Amino acid sequence: MFSALFADHDFGHGFDSEADGIQGFLSLKIISIFLVTCGATGVLYMNYDNNISSASFAGFLVGCVFSILVKKFLRLIYQQQASSTIDSTCFIGIKAEVKTEIPENGIGEIACVVKGKRIYLPAKEINNKIVIRNTSVEIVQYNGDSTAIVREQS
Repeated sequence: MFSALFADHDFGHGFDSEADGIQGFLSLKIISIFLVTCGATGVLYMNYDNNISSASFAGFLVGCVFSILVKKFLRLIYQQQASSTIDSTCFIGIKAEVKTEIPENGIGEIACVVKGKRIYLPAKEINNKIVIRNTSVEIVQYNGDSTAIVREQS
């Protein structure tokens, strides 16, 4: 309690031994799978009039097998994840289409596809020229929180 109130918090409070999200054998998920399958197998063995040592051995063996299977399954799920983070640098140099005409010295709207997502952005032309609808443009500047600066494709 004293350390929680007055000490620095330079350490994590989790018990998982994860490296880049991949579960380790000391993860609470893996340990809980082991304990549940070990106990359930032991109870089933004892239900069929087996002795304690064979029920314990079978429980340990089945617990280990299920722990390994769940660990591999969690790793497979983790590897299938895709990043949905779109960085402002992802926009530079990509082709877009003008959806709302960009007036002279004004702002219009463009549509582009980044990382498989169709995104609509406010945009202005780099030389403050008019760009009509359905024109192909290239994004030359984008800082992430305001208007994309585009130039017309030639």
